[in-house]
Amino acid sequence: MRPLSPGASTSGAQRASHRNTVPCVVAIAGTDPTGGAGSAADIKSIHAAGGYALPVTTAVLAQNSSRVTHIEHMSAAVVRAQLDAIAEHARIDAVKIGMLGTAENVQAVAEWLSEARPQLIVVDPVMISSSGTALLARTAFPEVVALCAAADVITPNALELAELTGSSLAKNHIDVCNQARAWAERHGNVVIAKTGHLDSEQTTNYWIESGAEPIAIHTERVESSATQGTGCALASALTTRLAAGDAPARALAWASDWLHHAISHGERLDVTLAHCQPLAGPMDHFHHVRAAMPQPQVPQSHGPLQHSSGARNGGGSK
Repeated sequence: MRPLSPGASTSGAQRASHRNTVPCVVAIAGTDPTGGAGSAADIKSIHAAGGYALPVTTAVLAQNSSRVTHIEHMSAAVVRAQLDAIAEHARIDAVKIGMLGTAENVQAVAEWLSEARPQLIVVDPVMISSSGTALLARTAFPEVVALCAAADVITPNALELAELTGSSLAKNHIDVCNQARAWAERHGNVVIAKTGHLDSEQTTNYWIESGAEPIAIHTERVESSATQGTGCALASALTTRLAAGDAPARALAWASDWLHHAISHGERLDVTLAHCQPLAGPMDHFHHVRAAMPQPQVPQSHGPLQHSSGARNGGGSK
C-alpha cells in the first residue's frame, strides 16, 4: 500500500468494503508480564485507538521496566502457525510489527507478508529494551533492514534510526529529519521520526516521506515516569488510525495527542512498587475511558470479593 500521500486517506479496496467496521490489526511482538510494553502495549493501544488486535507472540520475556531476566524466542514455525491461524479466520486491515528477535522469525514474517499481502505494514524495528538489553540478534539486523525497506511506514526511535541509516545519534531536530529523509528517499516509504530523546520543552513526531514536506506534530513534554512502552504504543495507535482510513496528518496527530495524555495520566495508575520508583512505569492507555467511569467505592474493612455481610459476591457459603 505505497505511497501514503500526506493529503489523502489510506483507505484501500479491501478496507473500503469494511468502511463501517472496526479495523483489525495484526500485532507481532514479544511479551511483557508487567503490561507496559510489547504485545500488552500493542493490544491496549490498538483497542484504545478504535481497533481490534490480533496478537502474535514472537518471544516470551521475563522483564519489567528495570531489567530483562529471560528471553524465550518462539520458533519460526510457531510464529508462522499463529499468522496462518489469523489469516484463515480474521479480516486483516493492517500489520504492526515490533520485536522479532531472530533472523528466522524475521524471515518467517517476511514470507507470510509476501503471501498475505496486507494493505498496510508498519514496522517498529525493536532492537534494544528500554533497560538496555539487546532484543534483536546481530545476525538478524540485515533481515530487519530489508523488512523495514519493504514496509509502508517505519517508526524507529533515535537509536534505531541511527542504526538503520548508519549514522551517529541525532543531536537535534535537523539531524533527526535528515536521517529520516535519507531513508525515505532511498527506500520510498514513510519514516515517523521522533524527538523524545532530545532535551526540549516540546516533543515532535515527524511524518517524513520522499517528495513531500514533513508533517510535524508537536506536544508539550510531560515530566513523568510513566514512559514504559511509548514506542510500542505510538506505532500501534498510528497503525490503527491509518487502517481506519485517517489521512496521515490526522492519524499522527491523534496518536501523538493520545500518547501525550496516556503518559500524563500514567502515574495515577500507581502500578510500580514504591521501592522501584522512580523507574519507568506504564502509561494509562485507557485514560479517556477511565475518566468517564465512576470511582470505585470499596470499604476499607472488606476485601474486593466481599459484601458488607461478609459473604462472597454471587451467593452464600457452599
